[in-house]
Amino acid sequence: MVRHERKALMEGVGRLVVKVGTSLSWDAVKGIDPRNLEALAGEIAVLRKRGLEVVMVASGAVGAGMYRLKLPKRPASIKEKQATAAVGQVYLMELVTTVFRRHGLDAGQVLLSRQDLESGPRYFNARNTLDTLVKMGVVPVINENDTVAVDELKFGDNDRLAALACNLVKGDLLVILTDVDGLHTGDPRKDPKARRVPLVPKITQALEAAAGGEGSLVGTGGMVTKLLAARMATLNGEHVVIARGSKRGVLTAILAGKDEGTLFPAPLMPRERRMRWMPFSEPNQSELGIRPAAISRVRRRHTPLVPADIAAVHGRFNAGDVVRLVDPKGRTWAKGICRYSSSDCAKVKGRELWQIEKTLGRLPNEELVSFEDIAFKREF
Repeated sequence: MVRHERKALMEGVGRLVVKVGTSLSWDAVKGIDPRNLEALAGEIAVLRKRGLEVVMVASGAVGAGMYRLKLPKRPASIKEKQATAAVGQVYLMELVTTVFRRHGLDAGQVLLSRQDLESGPRYFNARNTLDTLVKMGVVPVINENDTVAVDELKFGDNDRLAALACNLVKGDLLVILTDVDGLHTGDPRKDPKARRVPLVPKITQALEAAAGGEGSLVGTGGMVTKLLAARMATLNGEHVVIARGSKRGVLTAILAGKDEGTLFPAPLMPRERRMRWMPFSEPNQSELGIRPAAISRVRRRHTPLVPADIAAVHGRFNAGDVVRLVDPKGRTWAKGICRYSSSDCAKVKGRELWQIEKTLGRLPNEELVSFEDIAFKREF
């Protein structure tokens, strides 16, 4: 992609999500190091004056807590990690707020857990809050709610959260800032012949596999998780750039269409926006077993699922939540937004609509899962 094409892509960016990795705000000796954040805040202030809206996703709560508590090593137990993150998150936001204020910016802390991105109502509530913050002129600073979210601490990376956040706020561009200047043909720390890959038109499974391989594409700095985040975001219609965050003026260069980092352009025909959040949600053991004939009907005729199609109900969920749709062997064939709660699904399982009103004592939804609310296995 030549420079004028890059520039044309970037001219369409109105809302930018910036993911700041732990390595950009952390020093092994000094602890929190504000120099990179200071430079980024200055750039964000300039971009804001140009009319761009900016959202930040920040990492480093556990590391900051370790520094404040003078812990010699990373906590091992979940409860210790949660407590450490609670201390570190305050310190991290104190630093961000101080740095932003020097440039006339206000920051708003938004802590999200996986459940916030799995439930339709909670998802849209979070979206409304973030959208309001942006319209108020505030820079939202998003982080995982590590103090209560057990599973998130196991990932140890906010790249996935950044991709979901970009969709959550309806961003146009996700910039993942890290300690390398993009994807390379090898590990640049070990291979002097490794070259930066300026453009990746499409992320393939082979590319993801190579990114984690020793001596092939970069396997350091969590490049695999960054590629997964890039795939999620581009499928949702958002461009992605992975770049070196310590380089001064990096955001300005990217938005000017310069050859900076690695660009992952979004396809011309992304998912419908209302469906972008759902395929990458992770329902917590919430499943609907669907009869084989219904699965075939949905795939062939693009019809909705109805209560009579339910063969089994597993887990607890509310109306509007995402559930896995499984076949009789327990294999996931799709995900969908269910219009019934798990308790109601159990009551109406296998029943026709004329029977349901008497069972529930109210008029039923004709559709259990609308076809427009189904994401097939190939999409996630």
